[in-house]
Amino acid sequence: LSVQGDKSDVLNTAITGLVDMGIHVVSASGNNASNACAGSPSSAALNSSIISVGATDNTDEVPTFSNFGQCVTILAPGKDILSVNYQGGFKILSGTSMASPHVAGAIAVIVSRNISTIQSPIQVKNYVVNSSTQGILTIQGNGINYAGMLN
Repeated sequence: LSVQGDKSDVLNTAITGLVDMGIHVVSASGNNASNACAGSPSSAALNSSIISVGATDNTDEVPTFSNFGQCVTILAPGKDILSVNYQGGFKILSGTSMASPHVAGAIAVIVSRNISTIQSPIQVKNYVVNSSTQGILTIQGNGINYAGMLN
């Protein structure tokens, strides 16, 4: 999902309902340089199978725009990403909406290669987090650690 706004119990309940039905949900964490737990649907990632994605740049640093905190499940490339332009051609874009498709694609590969063992949203979330590179990224100055960086 490429949506992020103020914290909303209604949106969080709807998104949590999707994962309860077995649908994998990957959400951009937001681009406000603020705590992702203050927004939705990223705040729902803290206690559910939703995966909320923050951004990294090409030097594996966290860009200043990326939201942060306990509600960010994982980080993935999200700065200066070559993307398709809706007006035709290509365009360089930045944001957690550029990072979340990396994770969604990784999940598609994980599920397709582990069809008999890793299927449910919580199994996939745990697999993604446990196989990520952990403890190497912090936000400059405040030391907030993320769950990990997508490999």
